[in-house]
Amino acid sequence: MLKLSVNIFRGGLKQGSKRRYKTVDKKSHPVPVLVSQEEGVYYDQERELIQRMREGIQNGPCRIDDETEKELIIGEPGFLTRQDEDLVKELIREKHGAYAFNDDQRGRLDVDKIEMIRIYTVPHESWNVRGVKYPNPEDRRRVVEYLDGKIRTDVPRYSSGPYASPWFCFVKPNGVLRWVQDLQRLNAVTVRDAGGLPNADQRDPWKEEAMAQRGAVAGPSGPALRKGGQRREQRISRNLEELPIYRAGDSLRVFLRDLEEYTFRREWGDRERIANVRGAGMYKRRIEGVVAGCTRWRVCKVRLWRDIGEFPRDDVEDDLRFDGTNLEDFVESLQLAAERGEWNEEEKRKQLIARSDKGEKEEVRGIVEGSQTWKRITTEL
Repeated sequence: MLKLSVNIFRGGLKQGSKRRYKTVDKKSHPVPVLVSQEEGVYYDQERELIQRMREGIQNGPCRIDDETEKELIIGEPGFLTRQDEDLVKELIREKHGAYAFNDDQRGRLDVDKIEMIRIYTVPHESWNVRGVKYPNPEDRRRVVEYLDGKIRTDVPRYSSGPYASPWFCFVKPNGVLRWVQDLQRLNAVTVRDAGGLPNADQRDPWKEEAMAQRGAVAGPSGPALRKGGQRREQRISRNLEELPIYRAGDSLRVFLRDLEEYTFRREWGDRERIANVRGAGMYKRRIEGVVAGCTRWRVCKVRLWRDIGEFPRDDVEDDLRFDGTNLEDFVESLQLAAERGEWNEEEKRKQLIARSDKGEKEEVRGIVEGSQTWKRITTEL
């Protein structure tokens, strides 16, 4: 009996016994599973964060000091007097908690006023894709420190669930890291307009610039109607990981929008953008001839519309009227008409008022007369 115990302890086997192994298909491996908490738990977490931020604002110093005051842009140059600017700065100091100059000062939406959004999906399989690996130790250290700072300020959170999306970081021209998450897989399974989110569509560079000034996220407008009540076709976006190429049957408007988004992500200037306008088949040499000699993207785009654009196939109506519900399509139409007609800013202002319906005309006129620049007009609209 003693001898048998010693043999077992040393890994030995009894006489006549046989070692057995599990086959690959019977082995067990740990897999990530989504363990969802009760809805109230998420709300309690958010309320705790919001309360902590409010206490930090009340007990902390004023965020508008000598250094941050220099970053404020108050009005158009020369628009306000020195006394007006001092008054605005004083009002800003009274509500200094509404301004954030770094991640530590970021705020959050109050879940008791704006409910959290549930994303509804179609039947699918989870992906659980990891982010990019950085073999260079220095690059890895820099990325880890950057993400740790984001996590510390509760911008993102750790997750071990099955819906991890791929991500990567790159260095911007000013030397600052930028963190990008690829949500194409999530967009592909999301039920459109079911959970309160805007349509999962590519963002328009002009729209993003205008909406950012109002602290909002750029998103596409709702369905628009053509003349006669016909519903517009759905906008189709290409895979923006690859350079868009114009082919027979494509919409020029969608092609230019995708190309601008592609170049915007890579922070290309006019020269790189023009050099990468490409066509296929019958449009290859035609586009090369159109863009030859162009040095400015605006001029290049006008030439493309003039020589290649076909109406109504390109889904743009250059005589669309503003009725209060079609702002984005209307501004896009007006911009196109201005480029084709080579309007100056004063003419664009007049056309904006003239092309607005009776119920919207007075409000539009007030915005036009009270704004000094076209960018300000589109932002106010």
